[in-house]
Amino acid sequence: MNDKLDPVIDLVSELSQAFNASPKPGSERQPFIDALIAVARFAGGVGLREAQWEFFVLAWALQDLDVGRVALVVRPTKRKGGSPPDSSVTWIMRARVLVALDALQRSGMTQEKARSYITSNYPKLRRLMSRGRDLPGTIKRWRRELEEAKQGTFLAIFAQHMIDMEEELKNRSSSRPMNSDRWRQFAENILARIQP
Repeated sequence: MNDKLDPVIDLVSELSQAFNASPKPGSERQPFIDALIAVARFAGGVGLREAQWEFFVLAWALQDLDVGRVALVVRPTKRKGGSPPDSSVTWIMRARVLVALDALQRSGMTQEKARSYITSNYPKLRRLMSRGRDLPGTIKRWRRELEEAKQGTFLAIFAQHMIDMEEELKNRSSSRPMNSDRWRQFAENILARIQP
């Protein structure tokens, strides 16, 4: 086999080991530490020594959290007022809900019917709500907040992720005909993978 592929093969193997192992209670960060170490080794294997070092530093910073030490790189930034926004993981899951909503609309549902469909078939998505009690209304608010996100703000990256995924949907439908059943299945696949 080509020696140049060895670092890639090693990376794939190590990432698979990191994330396919059964999670151990109390060691929730370990797969991420292992993955960062794998990426660091990959970076070193392809000659990116500075990147290798920085990935190791981040892995060790996560490891230090397990013994109560908070490294500068993972220390929260002090806010000047107000409460911090909802987590990035929460917002990326919300963006995926919105992409699924778009796919359901492409299947022929109205936006209101698609929101109701999501609410009745995926009640666990209520855990993504931080305020309000009405999931369909909250989904509508998430869309508005992401559409109105200004460049350089906290929400901008999630707005761009939503746009990129919706663009991928359009490209997929132009290269492969999608009927309403396929759009609905695509939406269901996205929604089933969201684990709030």
